[in-house]
Amino acid sequence: MRAAIFEKQDLDNLNVKDDVQPPMITEHDVLIKVKAAGVRYLVY
Repeated sequence: MRAAIFEKQDLDNLNVKDDVQPPMITEHDVLIKVKAAGVRYLVY
């Protein structure tokens, strides 16, 4: 599974990883597959 991870608030801290394990789903969880997502980066 692929994941984009922000460790701190800055685009320089964005890590894209291709080897992230899928989450463990229990009987009380729902897994939603996201095909696309928008991310807006704000600078204050």
